Amino acid sequence: MENAMKRNNPLSFYLRVYFNGIIGLMIRLMSLVPLAALFVFEGGNPLRWLALLTPVLWLLVIIPLRYSFAEAMVQKKGTRFFSFDKSLSLSRLFAKLFEGFLHFASVLKYAIPLAAIAVYVKKCYEEMFATELLTGVMDLGKKAVDIYYSVINFFRTLFGGEAIQYANGGLMEGVYVLLGILGLAVLILLIGVMRNSATRYFWAIAKRDGRPVRAEVRHRIRGRRFTQLFVALINLVLWAPFFLLMYFAVKDVLPDVVVFIMSLISKKAPEISFGMKNILLMAAAFFGAYLTLLPARRILTAFFASRDIRHKVKAADEETVAMPEAVEEPAYEEPVADAPVFVEQPVAMPVQPIAPMPMAVPIEGMTAVQKMVNGQPQIVYVPNDMPSDAFVSDVENGSNLDA
Repeated sequence: MENAMKRNNPLSFYLRVYFNGIIGLMIRLMSLVPLAALFVFEGGNPLRWLALLTPVLWLLVIIPLRYSFAEAMVQKKGTRFFSFDKSLSLSRLFAKLFEGFLHFASVLKYAIPLAAIAVYVKKCYEEMFATELLTGVMDLGKKAVDIYYSVINFFRTLFGGEAIQYANGGLMEGVYVLLGILGLAVLILLIGVMRNSATRYFWAIAKRDGRPVRAEVRHRIRGRRFTQLFVALINLVLWAPFFLLMYFAVKDVLPDVVVFIMSLISKKAPEISFGMKNILLMAAAFFGAYLTLLPARRILTAFFASRDIRHKVKAADEETVAMPEAVEEPAYEEPVADAPVFVEQPVAMPVQPIAPMPMAVPIEGMTAVQKMVNGQPQIVYVPNDMPSDAFVSDVENGSNLDA
């Protein structure tokens, strides 16, 4: 009865996850409030150190709450109940914090190409003039076009075709190359995020069942990478409404965005203006598309992580398990010549001869009785009127009974 009362229907479960997302958003916004000290107080004021509360709150509150949410999302088979007490709990704080650091380190290695690009761009931005940057981008575009058509013309002339005449690349081709490199780095980072997206749910399952975390992760992810990729593609589709609404929100100011980027390259003061219409559309995209579909993405990932796994055993492994281990026979050792060899012979036991069973002959007025006399079976005839007890005592004493 208690389990039935605690079971949520699908709509109630979805709404609970939705409101938990709003609560998490409010907690994150509140953790950013101490950063206002950097803008409110002037330099040299000790109160500016209050800004350090933001990373402290993220370490001690935000990261553990991510794993508390995973504990609330992981459901046993046949149950469906989302607990706010569990999703907002800070129990096992250090275990969650340690697992959060491991997750961050696991994702960080996929961000190395993007970080290298960012460092290189920052260095070029600080050490080069705007004209040098534009010239470098144009040269990059020219070389990219030359390499592209050189490869194509090589194969065309190899099979008897004519070489293609092409125009030299310029600024736009260089921008395309930079965007392609940047997109590749972002793709590598997204692959890392995808591969580690279900780690916190694996952690919650391992802690719930009392199993080692790393072994649980290996067990549940083994042979399921393509399934994980399929889940990630579904999540990407669920992101599409948000991206679409954001596009309509900034479509009117895209020329201003281009001018903003060019002003950054030329090291001028960037200027960009957003109207109230754009701001409202972005707010609608966030609250109407992002937060509304956030529970669906979380439920899908949690379902992928908590699904019962039964790995198939290979036939060779089954045969190996089924066959019993061979028992090694002891090696034969020849006896030493000087030592006497004793061979135990079976002892013959004397066999007692079996006496033939005597046959009784019917006699009128007498009763034939079989008794053991001196160890041998005999037939003794007893008068019908003689008590059997008296006859037995006479036979045992060896008396002769005259028939």
